[in-house]
Amino acid sequence: MIWTTFKMSSQPSLFFSSLYAILRISAGMILHPYQTLQSVVQEKIFLWLTVLPAVILFILMLNWRFWILPNLEIWFDCEPYYPYICKAVRVLAAWVSFFLLYWQLLVGYLTIRFLLAFRKV
Repeated sequence: MIWTTFKMSSQPSLFFSSLYAILRISAGMILHPYQTLQSVVQEKIFLWLTVLPAVILFILMLNWRFWILPNLEIWFDCEPYYPYICKAVRVLAAWVSFFLLYWQLLVGYLTIRFLLAFRKV
């Protein structure tokens, strides 16, 4: 009985600890990607987070095409009444896509650079 109690109480702390590490690395890749990716490549445990910008872009594009844009077109009736709102939303979507693509290119470049720098000779 004691083992099951210990086991159940350690699972939430493991989950929250992992979630904290993932969020901290993600924020670090936005705020200071050079230092964050250097430590991620050295440790190699969170190396899979280097594809995070591409995953975020993919999720946003799916939501954009199938949920956000159709709802905006229904709410604002884009063409006859509010054409500028729909144009502004499309410009915003293009800017976010450009930022995420640029971020992924930067993260990919730094990952390859650090993998080559820290490889064992």
